[in-house]
Amino acid sequence: MEKVNLYLEGMNCASCALSLEKALKKVDGVETANVNLVSEKATIVGIGLKADVLIQTVKNAGYKASLDNIEKIQDNTKQNTKIYQVNGMSCAACAINVEKALKKVPGVITASVNIATEKASVTIDPNIVSERDMAKAVQMAGYELLINQDKQSLNQDDSSQKLKKAKLKMIWAWVITGPLSVLMIAHMSAIAIPYFSEISLIASFIVIFIVGKSLIKSGFTAIVHKSFSMDVLIFLGVCASYLSGILSALGGQIADYSAVGAMIMGFYLIGQYLEAKAKGKASEAIKKLISMSPKTANLVEKDGSIVSIDAKNLVVGDVVLVKPSQQIPADGIIVEGNTTVDESMVTGEFLPKTKNVGDRVIGSCINQSGAIKVRVTGVGEDTFLAQMVKLVEQAMGTKRKLSWIYRAFKDTLKENAKKAILELKNMNIRTVMLTGDSQSSAKQIANILGIDEVYYNLLPQEKLEYIKKFQQKAHVVAMVGDGINDAPSLKQANIGIAIGTGTDIAKEASDITLVGSDLEAVAKAIKLSKATFNKIKQNLFWAFFYNMVAIPIAALGLLHPAIAEAAMAASSVNVVTNSLRLKKYKL
Repeated sequence: MEKVNLYLEGMNCASCALSLEKALKKVDGVETANVNLVSEKATIVGIGLKADVLIQTVKNAGYKASLDNIEKIQDNTKQNTKIYQVNGMSCAACAINVEKALKKVPGVITASVNIATEKASVTIDPNIVSERDMAKAVQMAGYELLINQDKQSLNQDDSSQKLKKAKLKMIWAWVITGPLSVLMIAHMSAIAIPYFSEISLIASFIVIFIVGKSLIKSGFTAIVHKSFSMDVLIFLGVCASYLSGILSALGGQIADYSAVGAMIMGFYLIGQYLEAKAKGKASEAIKKLISMSPKTANLVEKDGSIVSIDAKNLVVGDVVLVKPSQQIPADGIIVEGNTTVDESMVTGEFLPKTKNVGDRVIGSCINQSGAIKVRVTGVGEDTFLAQMVKLVEQAMGTKRKLSWIYRAFKDTLKENAKKAILELKNMNIRTVMLTGDSQSSAKQIANILGIDEVYYNLLPQEKLEYIKKFQQKAHVVAMVGDGINDAPSLKQANIGIAIGTGTDIAKEASDITLVGSDLEAVAKAIKLSKATFNKIKQNLFWAFFYNMVAIPIAALGLLHPAIAEAAMAASSVNVVTNSLRLKKYKL
């Protein structure tokens, strides 16, 4: 791996540096590219880098470059990529702020933050940076990076606790805001409401500064650290509304909009509840993987006696007895007996595999027909299941944008598969098969189906690496799979598509689940996504049109905030109605 440092000329703004970074990252072999506007230098890290190619890329982008130096560096990135919990994020802008804070730390090679899982996947050079440096940088941006491993081992019920908390806040907010809104409308209608101003100030204070204190805290912190996000907008809106109520109560010639501030906070908390609900589902794939681990094992002692122990206490070299219908407690090799093993939870294929002495078996799979003795070869983080958990977590942390240009296909022959491949080709989509099968078997299937590229004898980690390579070449990848071994790739791909008859883990890790096993539904999903995207553009147009008309009127004081909210609700109904027309779309 090389690190190439270039001197740059011709940049005069931040967007120049950003566009140049993008251009450099597209060069084959480049893993990271950082352009510093102030020092006018570029640092590019990758494999097989050529200085003349990089310099020409800079010239093609409209700037000048010259070589500073080339360093050979040891590739330790795989050993130093970790997942961290990030607290305090509330929107996509927050995730971007955390990413920027991490990338500014010297020694951080890559950083990717996922708002849905509240996780950061960070690759570092441990010789340059420490975890404390990263935590401090994130803290300065107004968020919290958890580096303590015990803290990171979040309880499986954590998401449900957050959901309950968000629901409680939402309910309390509307228990107060609902009646307050009715009083405000009555007050607007010239109905005399005794002490309305005092009632509004007290009720709004409870909703904004007590129920919604987390928003107030995060918004204020973001402003202090000059890290602007959605929280800042809500913070400014509710505080300005409440301030108008205070000024009005003090005799100022200004309308009292404190109740409107409570309504804004109420709608914000509804959004927080829905977001917490969505985040709870985002980690289901990991929870299901963890829950599949066997709890006990039948340890074979040296004298031949059998002792039941906690599976967590197994060590490499132990021999365990696995009876028919029992889960295999850990990865290992059969040393006695023969059987058939149900590996459907891993491969998605429901035909059992015949296993004899010397064959490898995967922990958590079901032993079916015969008693076997297995020598343990992998425990804890070294098991197949633990590796799948780790890979899925990493893939969740590096999820990319939604789009359709490139596709990787699962290896099994499904009904109508050939017809599905042909339909995808007609849509100018290139097909690739990633499989653990042998070369002869893989090529035979690829030839039958007419698949463009085939890669064989792949482990789950290698499938994941191929997906990443395709993405690094600016391809957008959709992955179709059905087993646990496909879960990491399904998460990493721009779009993960699970076969309906596959494992639950694959379905949880995917973005789309097909009904049944008909691969023709993949082409239908693409057509539907394009139709949906058109609807999104239409809805955005009408939303912008509404704001362009309504904002100037409101700025002139000709539109009361409550009427504006009603108009916004009507706009939302229009968006929903337009979206529902998709039901009539013919695939």
